[in-house]
Amino acid sequence: MLFRSYTTLDLDMQRAAEEAIQQAFSDPTSLLAKVSVTDANGLDQPQVSLIALDPHTGHIKAMIGGRNRDEFNRAVQARRQPGSAIKPFIYAAALEKGLTPATIRVDEPFTWTNPQTGEVWEPQNFSRTFAGPVTLRRALEESINIVAIKLLAEDVPVRDVINLATRMGITTLQTSGPRNDLNLAFAVGGLTNGVRPIDMAQAYGVLANGGIRTEPMAILRVVAPDGTVLYEFRPRQEVVLS
Repeated sequence: MLFRSYTTLDLDMQRAAEEAIQQAFSDPTSLLAKVSVTDANGLDQPQVSLIALDPHTGHIKAMIGGRNRDEFNRAVQARRQPGSAIKPFIYAAALEKGLTPATIRVDEPFTWTNPQTGEVWEPQNFSRTFAGPVTLRRALEESINIVAIKLLAEDVPVRDVINLATRMGITTLQTSGPRNDLNLAFAVGGLTNGVRPIDMAQAYGVLANGGIRTEPMAILRVVAPDGTVLYEFRPRQEVVLS
């Protein structure tokens, strides 16, 4: 019996994605090519994943789960630290609290003491310099660590940011237990569990889709040999940002 599955995959986009990754690791002048090795399990390292989706429909247009043919799909299963890619959620939450892109915050030396352990943290910017008064727009554009951290410390509770990021599509944030994400390290992407690439694509898609989260999907429908539609995906959407 022949069942037909109709997918959202765009073959041109999939081909372009595969070629881009292959080129990145085959170009002898590329840093990735210079550090590429095969580990004890026969897997190429470093690994890579890619997911491209339409934020309006949730249709997955291209997906790459890794550089090998192992069964681990890194685009939907891997949890990795997002680094500064987490910062837009902080700024989105700040806007929801009434701040604006023109709101001024001071980029300056900052010290935070953990009230539970007494541990002192003196975070730095990547540049190891400070810009002084800056707008939130500039702070986000330049990914200034100090301003993102101060927003969490002084303007937007971490839990509020986590709640918003979760509504936007991030599923791996930890809010309970001895190890959790309810701390200022969240601002620079230091998370307990990391994030999944597909979740990040979905959450960023909210920003591109007028505040509407659309659930990612890859299978449009499945049709039986007699033409009966056994499964048909219906987009699930939710307004999560004004």
